[in-house]
Amino acid sequence: MEPIIAEQEDKTKYKNGDVSISGEVIEMIYCASTDCIIFKTQRGTTGWEYVNKNGKIADRAAVKFNELHELFDTQANPGVLVSLCNIFFSALNAKTIEECDRLFVDIEQRIKDIKTPDKIKSHFILCALIFTTISSFLMLTAYNFSDSSFKYVFLCIAGGSVGALFSILQRNNEVVFNNQIKIQYIYFQATFTVLLGSISGGIIYLLSMSDLALTFANKNIYSLVLLSIVSGFSERMIPELFGKIEKSN
Repeated sequence: MEPIIAEQEDKTKYKNGDVSISGEVIEMIYCASTDCIIFKTQRGTTGWEYVNKNGKIADRAAVKFNELHELFDTQANPGVLVSLCNIFFSALNAKTIEECDRLFVDIEQRIKDIKTPDKIKSHFILCALIFTTISSFLMLTAYNFSDSSFKYVFLCIAGGSVGALFSILQRNNEVVFNNQIKIQYIYFQATFTVLLGSISGGIIYLLSMSDLALTFANKNIYSLVLLSIVSGFSERMIPELFGKIEKSN
């Protein structure tokens, strides 16, 4: 994608559908002034024309724009592309090389922060796996060192977290995140999902022991753990149980 250097003319006279000097049909104009225009071509690429009045500054702006333009999928990130075009437009009118470079700093970081769907899912699954491992280890340790009558609750909590992890693995293709989401929010979402599974496992124990539901499992630890895993996997199980209890009362 090479810059197009045109003779002096009023670029604001271009309209969508016109043919640029390069022969490209202008599908959409991002920004334009009398001596510069940046546009989307009919082929989906980005084109521009400018009057080279600022010499090295304009060349520097064109090189930076071209470098950053190649770093991300413009079709999947149209908002970022528009921002980049606006920055480029401003940089062409910068007074110094330093000012030109400074204009690109924020958009360059924004582009570098863009994550692919596979990368986002990898972070999401890895965090869920780590949190499940840690929480399950802590619950199993508590179970082994506890002499209390309710120590089975620790196994149920661990079972719920494992069920939540299974749910994440089974439905990871359905997980959708903004590709500019900060990494800490991905970790928070994964941790929160596993935490909800753990809570579901604990609720299964309480319901069974209170004889409100699932009374067949209150004397069988294997049934309790299995139900806890299912509750962590199925986000609808606990609400449905509460609904049945409410109707029965």
